[in-house]
Amino acid sequence: MAVSAATNRKDYVGDAVITIFAYDFLIFTASEMTVFLNGVLQSAYTVSGVGNEAGGNVTFTTAPPLAAKVLLLR
Repeated sequence: MAVSAATNRKDYVGDAVITIFAYDFLIFTASEMTVFLNGVLQSAYTVSGVGNEAGGNVTFTTAPPLAAKVLLLR
């Protein structure tokens, strides 16, 4: 199955409350998801929806701070 490169990122802005951020692209393993907060690589999150063509969610252990730039990248 080919993976489309058209949608390979989701950008969000943190609000210090929300911990779950959706993505709408296919990944085959959780390690294919790279997450950044304000340009800094993160590791305190989980990924759901692996193998699902519709995508899934990235769930942070702690909500990203107010106005933090959240980047989910395949």
